[in-house]
Amino acid sequence: MEVIYKEDLMQFVGGSGYSSSGGYGPLPNGYCLFNAMAYIFDGNTANAWMYASNYEANYNEVRNYDSNGNFTGYSMSGNEMRNVISSADGGYASVNYVSSGSYSNSMFNGGTRILAILPNMGPAGEQHAVEITSFNSDGTFNYYDATTGNDVYSSGATVGNMFSIQCQ
Repeated sequence: MEVIYKEDLMQFVGGSGYSSSGGYGPLPNGYCLFNAMAYIFDGNTANAWMYASNYEANYNEVRNYDSNGNFTGYSMSGNEMRNVISSADGGYASVNYVSSGSYSNSMFNGGTRILAILPNMGPAGEQHAVEITSFNSDGTFNYYDATTGNDVYSSGATVGNMFSIQCQ
């Protein structure tokens, strides 16, 4: 018998509009990596559910929950995130780590996109995946949060793992 996760069940009762059978995301909180991936690869979050389903089917995922039992995301190493991103969209993307000391707007030349993991920025204080849209001379950066649909100016957020994504 197939298990239906409580996050999926909540979508039927006043949820975000997410449908595991057809998408049209964004997915709810905890799925920010897949929202960011869909936005980078597809230009919108409509197929974020597809990237999440692919991850759950092909990797040994570990789900995280807060003290109230709410789903907050997955436990993934930096290497696993890189592999998940690399395998998305048919595996046509070149994905590399970006060193925190090499912030530069020149990274965006040639269509490179930057997916960043921001520590302690999610709704429950967990990591949160976003797309960096520009770096500023004062050390701050701007980013797009595909989960909320907001463009954000970061005045002091730190960055965990950063991945450059070159779609081919």
